Amino acid sequence: MPLLPLQLPPPPPPCARGRRRAAQSARCARARRPAQAHRTHGGCWRRDRRKQQQPQQQQRRPLLQAPRASGEGRSGEGEDAPPSTPSEPSDAILTDEVRGPQGISTTARRAFAVGWPLAALWLANRHEPPKADAPFRLSDEEWRRKLHAPSTEYYVLREFGTERAGSSPYDKLYAKGTYECRGCGAPLFSSETKFDSGTGWPSFYAALPGAVDYTVQLLYCIGDLGARECRCKRCQSHLGHVFSDGPAPTGKRYCMNGAALHFVPAPSAEQQARADA
Repeated sequence: MPLLPLQLPPPPPPCARGRRRAAQSARCARARRPAQAHRTHGGCWRRDRRKQQQPQQQQRRPLLQAPRASGEGRSGEGEDAPPSTPSEPSDAILTDEVRGPQGISTTARRAFAVGWPLAALWLANRHEPPKADAPFRLSDEEWRRKLHAPSTEYYVLREFGTERAGSSPYDKLYAKGTYECRGCGAPLFSSETKFDSGTGWPSFYAALPGAVDYTVQLLYCIGDLGARECRCKRCQSHLGHVFSDGPAPTGKRYCMNGAALHFVPAPSAEQQARADA
């Protein structure tokens, strides 16, 4: 007796939730179809993009070994071995002298990147030469003997140096008197204009009239356009700098090196009476 095919009942119609799932699966299949077709016709576009940029990146790598001559073969190969073509760069023959798209070598670009900030700093910290018509003039050898070079006084006065903050005993000295130039003895500041700036250097808000010359030093003008270098007008020795953040009434802060100053105390009442008599 022949077997009859099994006839199954038709499946029940899907519910609302099943219909939503079927529609979502169909949308996902349609969204994946273009990407799958693109991968079958040439690979992912990101991968193709990397392949196009790979030769340019290989040219910018630092070269590890000088390129071989066109007639030289590798060790272990016969004379009939084909020479390496220079148009195909490899990691083994790259050198540091490969030029970029602008025709500038990597070494030159690195040297420029390091050199220009140093050159700008040197120009900003450059000092103007002393005036040739200063009333008090000595040769460099005479200055060395007078200031006992090498010493802090010579370094500050004649080499435009700066002493360490808090190293001068004049920073906390508030006795009455006059501060003179250690190089030539010219009076520069009065103790009446001295104040505590908290910087570690002797500070004054005014100088004696006609005692100080001012020169421009660009490095100190970066944060304060009114900053100037201070020099003794008589001998053109470096004293310090003046800034625009001082107290009233002048608003100036003369930040001086203690090694460039010499304090002369004011005479007492008895000494003044004897001098008047």
